[in-house]
Amino acid sequence: MADCIVANKLGPLWNELLHRTKKSEQFTESFLKKIKPTTRLAAISYLAQLQTLFKAATIFKEEAIPYAVYKGVHIREIIYDKPAIRPAADIDILISPFDKERAIRSLTQSGFSCHCLTQNISHEMTLTTDSASIDLHWHILQPGRLRRDMTNDFLATRQEVSNYWGLNTEATLFIMLVHPVFAKYSTTLQSSLIQMVDLIRWTQTQKIDWELLSMWLRQCGVQTAAWVTTDYLQLLTGITLPASFIRTIQPSSTKAAYLRKWIRLNLSSRFFNQRIIIHAGYTLPVHDTIKDAIRAIRTVIQERKLALEKTKTLQEMTIS
Repeated sequence: MADCIVANKLGPLWNELLHRTKKSEQFTESFLKKIKPTTRLAAISYLAQLQTLFKAATIFKEEAIPYAVYKGVHIREIIYDKPAIRPAADIDILISPFDKERAIRSLTQSGFSCHCLTQNISHEMTLTTDSASIDLHWHILQPGRLRRDMTNDFLATRQEVSNYWGLNTEATLFIMLVHPVFAKYSTTLQSSLIQMVDLIRWTQTQKIDWELLSMWLRQCGVQTAAWVTTDYLQLLTGITLPASFIRTIQPSSTKAAYLRKWIRLNLSSRFFNQRIIIHAGYTLPVHDTIKDAIRAIRTVIQERKLALEKTKTLQEMTIS
């Protein structure tokens, strides 16, 4: 049990709960030995990431580059009384595709090291310091997944939080509902359960414009993907989002039954080393229409043809 808690980034939350309820004595020494160090490690990582985030924010401000922090590093500042107890692997920052080269150059000239992964070069790049890393995104998902790219829409509605800019409430929830489906396949260990805790806290504490969120999901052709996350949430916790919202995004009964079966059998984890099966059996069906799935396939093929050239271009730019 302790290994599962740690793997799903829940250790610091457990420590906080045990400290608050004073129930540590109900657990074995071996359990506590695995859980207790996670709080200290999360705090160290948090401080390093905060320092790196503010450094990047200062650079972008000086260069007049609009940006927005999102996912775990942003979410924890909004909904956790003690943000350090919510671990995050890296700092996700969204910029416009038009600012990509300028942003990368500014960061590398300020001491960040650039790491180009050809398989991700269509939409993101990793830049690191000695203590933390940034995933710099110029698309919120791999190109082709959405009917309409939302990057500039999300940047236009960003909000200022604690000396940095982050995505607004609805944009953040859009990512929380859609990103785990396409990028983490929903039920794999990559999609850690801390994300479900985030989702519960976000929807229970934030004032959400559900109509705006529904419109964005419909326009992008990812209502089904969002529904999958809400259905998985209900399966795990019994918690549901507003019924009117669920009715708006739910797929046909046949597709819903198929996707529920996939989630409940945890087929994404079973076929994790056979990604072609996951893509054919899961990530393509979660698009709203066949046309959306075909667009995704075509775009992936196009991007793969350009990937090496794009990688080389960005690598040359960072050392020039």
